[in-house]
Amino acid sequence: MHQKRKKSNKKYSKLIGQASGDERELLILEAMDVRDDERDQILNRNSECIREEAEYLSVPEPPSDDKVSWERSRIPRVTRLTVQAQSKLRQNIRKEKIDKWSVLAFGLKEVALPPIGVLGALSGVISVIHALRSK
Repeated sequence: MHQKRKKSNKKYSKLIGQASGDERELLILEAMDVRDDERDQILNRNSECIREEAEYLSVPEPPSDDKVSWERSRIPRVTRLTVQAQSKLRQNIRKEKIDKWSVLAFGLKEVALPPIGVLGALSGVISVIHALRSK
């Protein structure tokens, strides 16, 4: 979508540069409208992706009646998270991921590593015993 927006900006810049008078003004208005539509699509998609990830991780999103966190899209009947709410939700997602990894790290450190250490020590003792017997 960002690539599409860059191409569109380039196209309109060229057309506006070649036009004059009323035609130029119409092209500027059209370019602004296209830019706003493309920006709206990007914001909608970003909001959708963040909400899907939050749902997957069971991170709560802002309540739908929170007017600060939600805004209307240019598309009728579509609402999305504001940029600020997206940022906050992204922070909460990062915290949740860190919490999940810390539980796994704890499990490895406190549960899995001690038995591995014991097995290593036992294999060392067995090696010493075996070496002494073979002499």
